[in-house]
Amino acid sequence: MKRVIGVAQILIVLGLVTIASLIACRATTSSDSTPSFAMGPPVGTQAPQITVAIVRPDIISATVEVDATGSIAYRTAVSIVPQVGGRVTWVSPALRNGGEFEAGETVFKLDPIDAELSVRQAKADLAVALAEMHLANAQRDAATENYQLLNPGAEVPPLVAQEPQIDRSQAAIDRAKARLLAAELALSRTEFSFPFSGRVLTSNVGVGQLLAMNQPVGQVYDINELEAVIPVSTMDLDALEPIKGRRALLETDHGYVEAIVERQSAALDERTRASALYAKVHTTDHDLAPGSFIRAKIFGRQIDQAYVLPEETEQAKSTVWVVRDGLLIRQEIQIHDRREDGLLVSTFPYYEGIVTGSMPNVEEGDPVRIARMPQI
Repeated sequence: MKRVIGVAQILIVLGLVTIASLIACRATTSSDSTPSFAMGPPVGTQAPQITVAIVRPDIISATVEVDATGSIAYRTAVSIVPQVGGRVTWVSPALRNGGEFEAGETVFKLDPIDAELSVRQAKADLAVALAEMHLANAQRDAATENYQLLNPGAEVPPLVAQEPQIDRSQAAIDRAKARLLAAELALSRTEFSFPFSGRVLTSNVGVGQLLAMNQPVGQVYDINELEAVIPVSTMDLDALEPIKGRRALLETDHGYVEAIVERQSAALDERTRASALYAKVHTTDHDLAPGSFIRAKIFGRQIDQAYVLPEETEQAKSTVWVVRDGLLIRQEIQIHDRREDGLLVSTFPYYEGIVTGSMPNVEEGDPVRIARMPQI
């Protein structure tokens, strides 16, 4: 009996396994016969349009402006070099580091005794030369009269008229006058001054000091020959061409001053690749010291037909996207200036408008839809 029950259980298990296998095969066959479809838009439909924001700038007239920073400098440092030697007998209070002096103002004096003696000697030499000339003239007159008495109507020979002696006396007079002028000039140089108003950079002159001729004893600079040194990039140089004569407005610690660009450096800076502009400063403010920091605004050429575009309109390689008949068109632009309010560019046809913002993964001819059209 137990054996029959065991066989029956085995048969039931085999039957269940067979039924499960049949159901699994049926499900597989049904799944394979179901058709599959690719995901994506239906055939014949277009990609959705990109929504873009545009601007439509007005035509304006504007001046190219370049903002830069720089410093004040003096053109040249003039050495204090006496042209005569001597002992210092007096020094002006202005002849100290940072001191100021006026044009023609005496800043120090040398002992004039040696120069005064030279003047006296030169005057005496001149008096001797003049006396010799008087003597030569008297001898000429006497010789000429005697010759004419002995040779009536004959021409007086040059030697009888003592013309060589008179020429020599005249040369002696000229030489004596030149020595007198040189002595008087040396005497005037015992009082030292400059032909310009200036400020003292360094000075080593003191009372009692013995100075040699052509010995440098300090440096000064002309306060009316200050200039602004303004480094600018090569792009800014192109915007300012021609450089010479451009007007600049300088902001200093003492306010604003005018300047005119006179020249630019002959070579670019090796580190910054910038070129330095030199602008003559027009000011009577003597507090404007060399080394002062400045902010400069340099005014370039006038652009009569221009747009000011937001910076976000600029695409790669100085181009913008414009919309024409609902399609994107790439347009090259000529940038004259990068200002605080945007890009100053030459005018060009922009049709429906100029696209703002970055436009990755788009190509010329792609369809777009305009979101808004503000005026700028």
